[in-house]
Amino acid sequence: MDSKVAPSSQQKPNVTNSVQQPSQVSNVLQTGQPLAPLQPTSNLAPLQQQPNPQSNLGSYQPNPQANLGSYQPNPQTNVGSYQPNPQANVLGSWYPPNPQTNVLGSFLQPNPEANVGSWHQPNPLGAQLQHQPKYLAPYAMHQLLKGDRGILALSDDSVMMNQVQATHFPDGREVDAKPLLRLVEDIFNRATLNPDFLFGTTSTKTLEKFDDKIIHKDLHLMLESVAYTIDRVASELTSKPLDGTDAHQTTLSIFHVLSIYGWDAKLVLALAAFSLIYGEFWLLAQIYSTNQLAKPMAMLRQVPGIMEHATQLKTRLKALNGLIKTILDVARCAIEIRELQSMYTTHESPHFAAVKNTFIPTAIYWTVRSMVACAAQITSFSSMGYEFLLSNNETWELSTLAHKLKNIIDHVKEKLLLCSVEIPLSDDSVMMNQVQATHFPDGREVDAKPLLCLVEDIFNRATLNPDFLFGTTSTKTLEKFNDKIIHEDLHLMLESVAYTIDRVASELTSKPLDGTDAHQTTLSIFHVLSIYGWDAKLVLALAAFSLIYGEFWLLAQIYSTNNLAKPMAMLRQVPGIMEHATQLKTRLKALNDLIKTILDVARCAIEIRELQSMYTTHESPHFAAVKNTFIPTAIYWTVRSMVACAAQITSLSSMGYEFLLSNNEPWELSTLSHKLKNIIDHVKEKLLLCSSEIQEKLDEEYYRLLVQYFYETINIDNVRPLKLLVYPKEDVQPLVDCLTKTRVNIDVLRRKSVLLLISNLDISLDELSILEQIYNHHKPQGSTSRVDSPFEVVWIPIVDRSIQWTDPMQRHFENLKSNMPWYCVHDPTYIGKAPVRFIKEKWHFRNRPILVVIDPQGKVVSPNAIHMMWIWGGIAYPFTTVREADIWREERWTLDLVVDEIDQTIRSWIREGKYIYLYGGDDIEWIRKFTKEALSVAIAASIPIEMIYVGKSNKKEVVKRLINTITIEKLSHSWQDQAIWFFWTRLESMLFSKIQLETDDERDIEMQEIKKLISHDKETSGWSLLSRGSSVVVNGHGKTMLKTLLVYDSWKNTGNELGFDVAFRNAYNSLLREESIPCCGFEFSHFAGKIPDDIKCPECHRYMEKYNSFLCCHDENAPPIFQ
Repeated sequence: MDSKVAPSSQQKPNVTNSVQQPSQVSNVLQTGQPLAPLQPTSNLAPLQQQPNPQSNLGSYQPNPQANLGSYQPNPQTNVGSYQPNPQANVLGSWYPPNPQTNVLGSFLQPNPEANVGSWHQPNPLGAQLQHQPKYLAPYAMHQLLKGDRGILALSDDSVMMNQVQATHFPDGREVDAKPLLRLVEDIFNRATLNPDFLFGTTSTKTLEKFDDKIIHKDLHLMLESVAYTIDRVASELTSKPLDGTDAHQTTLSIFHVLSIYGWDAKLVLALAAFSLIYGEFWLLAQIYSTNQLAKPMAMLRQVPGIMEHATQLKTRLKALNGLIKTILDVARCAIEIRELQSMYTTHESPHFAAVKNTFIPTAIYWTVRSMVACAAQITSFSSMGYEFLLSNNETWELSTLAHKLKNIIDHVKEKLLLCSVEIPLSDDSVMMNQVQATHFPDGREVDAKPLLCLVEDIFNRATLNPDFLFGTTSTKTLEKFNDKIIHEDLHLMLESVAYTIDRVASELTSKPLDGTDAHQTTLSIFHVLSIYGWDAKLVLALAAFSLIYGEFWLLAQIYSTNNLAKPMAMLRQVPGIMEHATQLKTRLKALNDLIKTILDVARCAIEIRELQSMYTTHESPHFAAVKNTFIPTAIYWTVRSMVACAAQITSLSSMGYEFLLSNNEPWELSTLSHKLKNIIDHVKEKLLLCSSEIQEKLDEEYYRLLVQYFYETINIDNVRPLKLLVYPKEDVQPLVDCLTKTRVNIDVLRRKSVLLLISNLDISLDELSILEQIYNHHKPQGSTSRVDSPFEVVWIPIVDRSIQWTDPMQRHFENLKSNMPWYCVHDPTYIGKAPVRFIKEKWHFRNRPILVVIDPQGKVVSPNAIHMMWIWGGIAYPFTTVREADIWREERWTLDLVVDEIDQTIRSWIREGKYIYLYGGDDIEWIRKFTKEALSVAIAASIPIEMIYVGKSNKKEVVKRLINTITIEKLSHSWQDQAIWFFWTRLESMLFSKIQLETDDERDIEMQEIKKLISHDKETSGWSLLSRGSSVVVNGHGKTMLKTLLVYDSWKNTGNELGFDVAFRNAYNSLLREESIPCCGFEFSHFAGKIPDDIKCPECHRYMEKYNSFLCCHDENAPPIFQ
């Protein structure tokens, strides 16, 4: 409820305002006398305390005997009541806001249940000031500034806005608020809107001289028509606070004065009135020291004292400054909403209706009420003097109003953003029905891509970036136009569409001049372009606009040096525009941004046209949505944006810079640019999904093609399949000869066997070294030419594309290439998604290197020949699966197979028929006992033996330390790192080779023994293989082998009869039957390639259980970028 005016001004001195004091005797107030502190006694009416169960704090009931408006708390709001401070030295003092109670009004706390912050929700009326007796008038401003703190505990918004709406009777008269606001803004900019210079922290800002030309005839006429209204509002702003009228009543009085105007006009007219009050005060402040007339006027206004104590008033002035800036923001927003309303061609959106009908009246009420508060501050400067201001330098009211207005304007802008991103601003169904009604494509094709290139060249050479006009940069230098891009087909196409382009250009220039609105002009252009497809419509319209844009900027660029261009430029008013280009910077930059966005849409439309041809069967739902809905809408708004841009160019020529300077708000261009960006972002998002779908289809087709060429089709040679795998395009040479460092084509591999070495970047130098030996072994003796080589190797590096390619990775790649004597793919990114899938699925590549063999006709003759390489080297040539099976049929389980050519010393021991112990493990105690017993038994049995330590397949550092101990203690022979690595790699390759050939391991002795040997390596103690010459005697567990040696005495007689080797085997097998056989296990790395689904135990021949395990061998030799 609103507070009411006291019926009589004749009251006794002890009558208080609406903020009650305890019932005590007060001092008698006399006119002109400062308010004394309240004494402990007063005859004020007693305060009736009644706690409110619905609020955080108790509320109060006013004394019914006092001549005051009553206060009724709202039980639904969390607003606590307040208590007067009996120690305060002013009447009606008020405690600062309590952060625990939402006393400043619920606008400070947004309502999470609503779309908007609760600033528009009702708050209960606080105790408000009543009209005071006349003899209290000198202190009315005092009471307004210190006592009327209930202004932010709003009256119920529904009640308040009903009162405001009751003053609103617009009669249809139009006020062009935009130029008036610009005039007002100029006043605030030239007044002390930023008071820092008063405090010595900065100098006053320098503004350009006021340009009288911006006050054109229409603005003069409008100012004459509203001058009386502005004066009346200014009078309300200055007089009402002085006679004690509260802020709400003053605001309502102003709305009564402005009742016949629209909401935006009300706001700007009130702001014009306030700017007069504000400007007059600061004009005196700026010139009183130099102007003889201003000096005595300033003294009457107490300006010198205020300027002298400006530093002490800094907080108040800054708060005033902040609130005025926020008021100006609201005014700009109100005008934007007024202009935005004109863009709705049919009916408004719910968001815009909410802004226009609810939020804007509320926002304008609070903005005018904020002006009342600001005007009260300015009036207090003059009427109360700096002494009073220094004693009352709190700025809570101004700051809180600024905060409230910011909340309101933020919410309005949020709603406006929703309005601007709605597609379209007006009803799409109606608008797009009108557009679709013009669309009758007759099937004729326009190659839009080269035409767009031509148009882009025009925009690039025109002043697309206008910074050079403002002296911030030099104009960009472009290459000379290349006539060769205008080929014969483009010439013919341009001849066929020249008339259409001219017609569209005519529509763009003529319709805005005769007053046709933008939507109708856009529809007219669509009628001209009715027979073309959507992408052609857009590019043809863009070509027409580029002529208008290019012609203007061509004159701007050459009129100063070309005698023909000079008079033409004068007719177009170009010199004046160039002279005032700096003042037009905002508009030109907005124009520039919108044109860039238009070009983005055009490129996107052409991409969609090309993408459509890639759907060979049926379209995806995403693409159908883009093509049928978003593209017509996007093209409509793009053409409409061209209409707006063309209108800007036309206005530059026809109306001159004076009109543009008076109307320099580029809101329409910015709004359209923002809208187009939102549309194009959405279209691109959809296109990304379409591209992903198409790419998946293309990858699937690509994959099937690879399968067909490598496994099904009979090829003449291997070039086509290898091109598909490595790089299918013809634009680059995809291979590099690592010896000569030269780029070559796939053709160098024609009709040769090709070994594709496929790996990631962590392939080891040991592996490369062995491969290089085999590669060089097969080159003709003394030949340096690749022509005579029977096969070629090509390294195909596979990299994870989800990981960013870095400089260290590139250096590592280059380093690996430098260590290779064969060919290599020049760039790992040449290998596409489908080839990588093919390599992984068909050739079982994980991370370990594989060597796929392709015959001269492009057929896969071995999915992985690297096992053959490790086992037999060059003997396995031509490295086919057939050759692999043939060699295995000839192999037997012997020491020759196990060690091959790794150690020539062992070869000599074999030839000498010695007993040879190969042993491994990482238990040094077992090694010491085993070697000691083996030597002791050999001496006892009088047999020649040799022992050699072959390490483990992992734990390199541990093995190194063991080798060092074995050497120092002279326990046996041992191998070094590379020999140990190669030994275990060969054994593993034997196992994988057998798996790849799908051997029946129950009948395959070699397979059984290889599995045993590999499983021994996983034991924690040790193992040993005993051979006599090349014949393997026992391939046994370390514990049983040691025990067999320890019980030698029990079987030595058998040894004398049957031979040491037979007796040892029998003794070992006997002990093995007596003891529990140790668990047998295999570890297949996930990166090892093809892994068997199941495998049988080499000891008991049952199927083994399958486990998932994780293992880290802490390989210190791995490249640092992979650790």
